[in-house]
Amino acid sequence: MANYPTIERQEIIKDYINGIYRTKKEIIQRLKESDLGVVPKTVERDLKFLKNQGYEIEYIRGSGYILKHSEEFVSELLNRIKKVSKLKKTMDDKTGLSEYILDNSVQMEGIDLIPEIFKGLEEKRYIEFVHTKHGSQTSKDYKVIPLWLKEYDDYWYIIALPIGEKIVKSFGLDRIKHLKLMNLYDESLITEDITEQIDNYNYRLGVSYPTFRENPKREIIKLAVSDFLLPYWKSKPVHQTQRITNEKIETKIQNKLKGYTMVYFTLIPNLDLIKLIVSGVGDIKLIEPKHLKAFIQKEYKGLMKDIF
Repeated sequence: MANYPTIERQEIIKDYINGIYRTKKEIIQRLKESDLGVVPKTVERDLKFLKNQGYEIEYIRGSGYILKHSEEFVSELLNRIKKVSKLKKTMDDKTGLSEYILDNSVQMEGIDLIPEIFKGLEEKRYIEFVHTKHGSQTSKDYKVIPLWLKEYDDYWYIIALPIGEKIVKSFGLDRIKHLKLMNLYDESLITEDITEQIDNYNYRLGVSYPTFRENPKREIIKLAVSDFLLPYWKSKPVHQTQRITNEKIETKIQNKLKGYTMVYFTLIPNLDLIKLIVSGVGDIKLIEPKHLKAFIQKEYKGLMKDIF
């Protein structure tokens, strides 16, 4: 795992100004104490980047910067990488520790691109790369405006706007080769429509395209989750908009009553959401919206036959 000085620096800034006004001079001093000496311009870029990631940072002249509570959920990217970096540092510092860790996971290809992509995000640079779709032998050259990084199900994606196109797309880092940073782009290229598309990725489970492409919109997804599955969702929410209610229902399955709790999401229906519902046969029941129920019943009516 590579080091992420930029991520570590932004995490320190975020914690340092959380709920307390700090001047730029104080932030620089705090970073210096952590052996991360920077110039004022770097701090300004870090603060701007954090704001773009959804953190509500306010500046008052004479008082400084403060991270305020926001009702909008924020990206957990910094926290995820911070945890991985801490674990890697612990393993590096204590020889022989790896003997006590059972790890059958496989390092995902492309994760080493993250530091370079972050640099492109910070400096507002075009990025070029070669991308190959899943199941395809044909590669395609892309020049894009990088907008976000997103992790889902242990895979990392760059959300970007390809030059000459109007639709924001996602590209799996495991399928990217020959990535390089290019010249600065004009921020006016990120129009209101592009900003809305970017924001809509907040309301997708994973990165797959919306199910109803002709009218992709955020909807209240109402699921009945079994008493068996619910504790897992409590400890690790499926999505940031997850809201577990006090609504209970019971359903008879094979002459036995099974308890369920209603869980609400605000999502744009897509394939990843459908996969979640279908894979939870018996433990997840889609209650609303009805048109999504009808779609799944039609498209996956032969599911059990295909499985067995």
